[in-house]
This record gives sequence, structure tokens and C-alpha cells, in this order.
Amino acid sequence: MRRLIGPAVLCALAHGVLAAPVGAIRDAGHGFSFTVPDGYSEYPEGRGPDTAYVFARGKPDEPSFTQLKIQQMHGTIGRESLDRDKAERAWRDGLRVTGIELTRFDLRKLTWKDFEVDLFVSYVASSDKRLILVTQVPLKPEAIQIALAGPSSDEARLTADLQAVLASLDGPTNWKTDQERIEALAWVVGLLVGLLVVAWWLRRRRRGGDRDGVDGHGSSIRWGHRA
Repeated sequence: MRRLIGPAVLCALAHGVLAAPVGAIRDAGHGFSFTVPDGYSEYPEGRGPDTAYVFARGKPDEPSFTQLKIQQMHGTIGRESLDRDKAERAWRDGLRVTGIELTRFDLRKLTWKDFEVDLFVSYVASSDKRLILVTQVPLKPEAIQIALAGPSSDEARLTADLQAVLASLDGPTNWKTDQERIEALAWVVGLLVGLLVVAWWLRRRRRGGDRDGVDGHGSSIRWGHRA
């Protein structure tokens, strides 16, 4: 099941006391770890519903202010592809209730481990021209959403920061790689072939036993007439 990030979280991202730089994060409770890109610090003021972590670069009153959020999704996500038009419609409708309008929306792909994951790109219609990047990562037992918001003029840097988080992110997943799916298929095929060979061998043995005067249970059969 797939769901989009909550409007309240996106609103907080779009409208952005910083602590010391962070570095590596290990979440033992949820079983994953990642590294916060250089230049980001903890930003507790940016916490919203279901937000596990929030970091920021710069100050809220600066045009270059950027937020990075990690949000829990309360369940796993499937591997099915999302319909771009439906995703854009849901995205725009969800933001509209918070007073945010988009000038453009795009659905792209990023790579996490051996998987392609969706990247939702939203260009906010505002005087400061903000950009929101969101991707969903299929961790188990609970998927996460990673969201970055900053000036659209920094799109290349924001994308690079998001890719850096994905590259460092480690944790178990409910998705199987192509190789794992092939190996699982090969195992099933091998099992079926093995069962068919056994069945064929038993049939041949029974038929051979009948021709040699042996019944299907291995007992000798005496042919002839009583004296």
C-alpha cells in the first residue's frame, strides 16, 4: 500500500536554535541507520506528525534555509508503480488545503540499493520559490519517507543531498531484488521438476514390476494352474 506524505508535514517543510552538526544516525528501535549530509543540524522546531527526525541547514530567515525530514509510514509499501497523474492530483489536493499551490510537479526515479524508488518533485508557487523533494523507502517493518525542502535555485544540491542520504541508508526491506526473485523462482521450478521426476520414476517402476511378475507392492505373483 502506498500513501503520500501528510499535508501538515509538507506545509511545515515549505514554510520553514540549530544544534550541533549530526553525522551518523542509528535508529535501533526501527532497525535502520543513515548519515546526515554535511551542513545540517538538528531542528526540533520543524517536527510534525509522524516525524522521526528533522534537520536543517541555515537559518529560517535566510533564503537558502533547507529542511530534511524523516517520517515513519506505519507499515510497508508495495513495489507497484504509481500512476503519475493520480499522484500529482493527490499531491496538489493535499497541499491546497494548507494554502500551498504548485507551479509544477514531477515524478522521477532514484536508486536505493538495487531498487528504483519514486521521487516526488514539487515546485511551490511562492515569492521565495521553494522546492520539495520526497521519496519513499521500502524498509521493514515500517517504511519511511525522506523529504527535503529548500530554494528551487538549489535543486541540484538538494537532489545530491537526498541521494547522499539514500546511499548511506541501511536497513531491512520487504522488497526482493531481481536476483532474489530469480533464485526463488529457480527453487520453485527445481522443486516441481524434482516432484515430476519422482512421479515418473515411480510409474516406470510399477510398470516394470507388472511385466516382471511383481505387483505394485513388490510381492511376487505366481502364474500357472493348480495341480
